[in-house]
Amino acid sequence: MAYGLWLRAIFSHPSPQPGNLPHVTPILPKRHQLGLPLDQLILDQPPSAEAIEMDVLFVGAGPAGLAGAIELARLAKKDQEQGGGLPDLNIGVLEKAGALGEHSLSGAVVNPRAFRELFPELSDGDFPFKDPVKRESVYLLTAGKSVRIPTPPTMHNQGFYTASLCEIVRWLGAKAEELGVNVFTGFPAGALLVDGSTVKGRRSRWYATARSSLVMTIRPGLVNSVESESERLSPIQLNSG
Repeated sequence: MAYGLWLRAIFSHPSPQPGNLPHVTPILPKRHQLGLPLDQLILDQPPSAEAIEMDVLFVGAGPAGLAGAIELARLAKKDQEQGGGLPDLNIGVLEKAGALGEHSLSGAVVNPRAFRELFPELSDGDFPFKDPVKRESVYLLTAGKSVRIPTPPTMHNQGFYTASLCEIVRWLGAKAEELGVNVFTGFPAGALLVDGSTVKGRRSRWYATARSSLVMTIRPGLVNSVESESERLSPIQLNSG
């Protein structure tokens, strides 16, 4: 309450009269955006005979996709060790960037909680962090000066770490590959493959025309497949990047 009253005092000023307000036409981005070509993005097509089968496919090798693949691989291994009868899972992660982290160019302040839960055997010093946050301040910038204001409750970062998102993604990618996860880089999304109302997979494409594209398709069960559309590269060559 005190914080809200303090901000209100800073920003308080006489309200302009309605007659003095200029006419402003609202700008809505949706009015200027082209419609999605669903006939090109959603294809009712079966996989080809060249498909490489996958059991589980994650689309996007960001922190969430890689963390999901890591946790799934660990759960599958744990089930096998306990005699649960789960077969070996062929897990894949697709990423549009040419290498892991290339599209994650950002600094970050990271709450280590998720890393501690995902890697309970590691300490904070083992994670791809830079330095712990020791102090913080928030300033209101005006045309000619800056005014320090109390840090809003949602912006407190004590106990967190600074980090590079690019390095976090590469570190997670290495951990995923250690667990046997297949990471496919350089394949941006092209289309979804469907059978009626059921999503069967995802078609990918290369940025460069000289290289191949992939099609990820999902069959009943937990099976996906990786399909090559190139006449130059075999599926084995595609898998090796």
